Amino acid sequence: EPEKAPHSEPENTRNKQAPLPPQDYENITHQTNEKGHVTYLMDKEVIVVDRGENVHIAQNSDKAIEIGLRLSMEKFGNTLDIRGTEEYKAKLVEVAVKNNLSIQFSDPKLIFVQHN
Repeated sequence: EPEKAPHSEPENTRNKQAPLPPQDYENITHQTNEKGHVTYLMDKEVIVVDRGENVHIAQNSDKAIEIGLRLSMEKFGNTLDIRGTEEYKAKLVEVAVKNNLSIQFSDPKLIFVQHN
């Protein structure tokens, strides 16, 4: 009988999304309130709030935005509906590109160039 390849090893782990909170961010903690909202904190500062029907990115740092985008992808898939100012949306696109996140945005004005 031929040996089966182990299922736990994906062929190309580089393109897989990191689980949340990402393992290499050891300074991230989270807490859940009575409504079930999950607040993620980095160094005791709120960075992202998962409200169930939406994800609120509470800081403008690249790291907070990356974590918010990864969490949103886990919850809602690769097409995201972004709310905020034009500058904020541009910042999210910039962080997505920098981190090779394969996200599409529902706003047709946000053009995202995917790298192959």
